[in-house]
Amino acid sequence: DGGFHHLSMEIFNAMSRDFSGDSALVSLLRKQPELLDPVESLKTYMTRLEQRLLRSSLLSALWGMEKKAYVEHEWNNKVMECRTIPALASLLVDLIDATHSRAFYKEWTILPIGKTK
Repeated sequence: DGGFHHLSMEIFNAMSRDFSGDSALVSLLRKQPELLDPVESLKTYMTRLEQRLLRSSLLSALWGMEKKAYVEHEWNNKVMECRTIPALASLLVDLIDATHSRAFYKEWTILPIGKTK
């Protein structure tokens, strides 16, 4: 979207071929940390993984429940608000703990009907 293009142009314009503008780039990123989220791709992967596990019925029935009510997008919001790798790792551990053990076997997609002895 236009907002992303604008942000990426600011970073692009602050970079120089010979690295002489790195101090300006650092200064820009300190003033506007939203310009670059170094863990953005990890966050995207984690939110997509959670959705795939949910659609595959591989997450605990209690996943996403808050006071006996399902809170949609709660986990995604927590992931997107994270600013550190340890905080993201903690959320990923929560997701893994809530995942059915069958998801960790490479044969998990094989239906019993298709198995032969």
